[in-house]
Amino acid sequence: MRQKGGMEFIRHAIDILSKSSEEPLLGYYDPTKESTNSIRLQDTAFKFHPRFNEFVFDVANKRLTSVRIPPLVHENGYGYFEDRRPSSELDPYSAADGLLRACIFGDFLKPEYQHLQDLRFWDKE
Repeated sequence: MRQKGGMEFIRHAIDILSKSSEEPLLGYYDPTKESTNSIRLQDTAFKFHPRFNEFVFDVANKRLTSVRIPPLVHENGYGYFEDRRPSSELDPYSAADGLLRACIFGDFLKPEYQHLQDLRFWDKE
């Protein structure tokens, strides 16, 4: 992702995330169920937060996007992406674990997308 041609991997990871079930993934983002993250994602009063049941990604746009690609990353063609659904009060290790399980291993894919659970994609040089 962070080398030339990395945008292909970023797009693939976002595609996998978009086809993942949100309940178990967000459970990794909030394993204690004690934070306000699920409330934040379900409350429509917050204008700039992503929605729980709606996956949206965009370049540079922060409003209502679940996943954001920074403009410089899009321009360079490599870098990183931001999943905006975990709140800042969550355990970063749990959130990273959930994100890796979703993007790399496809652990949370909906049944109709199980064919995407192929680790060979990540072996490209």
